[in-house]
Amino acid sequence: MKRSHSYNSNINYSLSNNPIKLAIIGAGRAGEFHVNSLSINKQFSLLYIIDSCEEKAMNLSIKAKCNYHNDIKYVLNNIDIQAVIICTTTPTHYNITMQCLDAGKHVLCEKPLGKDETEITNCFTLANSLNLKLLVAYQKRFDIHYSKLYEFIKDKNPQNIYLTTRDHPMPALNYLETSNGIVEDMMSHDIDIANLYMNFKLPEKVVAFTYTHNTDLQNINEIEGIEIMMHYKDGQIVNLSGSRDAKHGYDQRVEIYGSFGLYKLDNQLDTTIQYFDPNGSTKSKMNYSFKQRYNEAYLHELDYFYKMINDNYAPLVEEYHLIMCKKICNAINKSILNNEIIYLDDNSLRTYEIDTPQ
Repeated sequence: MKRSHSYNSNINYSLSNNPIKLAIIGAGRAGEFHVNSLSINKQFSLLYIIDSCEEKAMNLSIKAKCNYHNDIKYVLNNIDIQAVIICTTTPTHYNITMQCLDAGKHVLCEKPLGKDETEITNCFTLANSLNLKLLVAYQKRFDIHYSKLYEFIKDKNPQNIYLTTRDHPMPALNYLETSNGIVEDMMSHDIDIANLYMNFKLPEKVVAFTYTHNTDLQNINEIEGIEIMMHYKDGQIVNLSGSRDAKHGYDQRVEIYGSFGLYKLDNQLDTTIQYFDPNGSTKSKMNYSFKQRYNEAYLHELDYFYKMINDNYAPLVEEYHLIMCKKICNAINKSILNNEIIYLDDNSLRTYEIDTPQ
């Protein structure tokens, strides 16, 4: 199998002579993003939108110009459907993935794949046993900017990495209520990228601090802002900064320091035009939300999924990548819950108490 840790495929969105017949399961916001991508990428033929809410499935199917159904069994029993994209709520991903694999379908699943390491392993074990492809959608892995930055630093030795992810606009409360929390839902993307840039070394210890001033977020027990520090055996430090409600815009940045100097990945702007006058200067606002910022990444994600099925590419996001990310997410959540520094090794988590920040 062809294998890489960063996205480097040659893109081809033209109509395939043998497009893969596809269904989308879940007619929410992620399902809509994939419908938009499939309107450009013609390597797939979208046959059905599936959602337990028939009205949602019907409305998205009208936009997608395809059929719809309210019962997942229709996908499982339909021999024409070769692959699925799973965009349902977080707690349902594992069961639906296992059902689709068991029915012989290739699977592209929004993260997380499962609630623990056992569920992640079960999915990959089943996929491998049936010679099926399984890809988990960490979209930053498919973004050309994050990918090029990895190619620049993969043979170097970063000493300090700063990753920033700040939402704008704040996601809908009904989404946040089922999103599994800021660490798993949002920060896991940067944790995965940090693992990539650190060549998948497990940090020795992690600590996190949080705040929530927004009363709507307080009411649903969701964290508004978070700062995470990960420290490694050889002294490297990775800092992760996140927010659900950034007033200045959708903020996606990276800084990597080392003996080589500094690499920076900056926010994407709507245009690069700047205006200067005697009062100062202005420049364009940042891309609006992740739908705009990662539009191309979603296209690349589909392209890679196609190459996995058609050209036997290995999964870009591998089983052990997901297990490492899950282990770190668990440690961060434990640090938040118990106000502790969490020590990690391959077999256990050890903790000791730290002072509460004032």
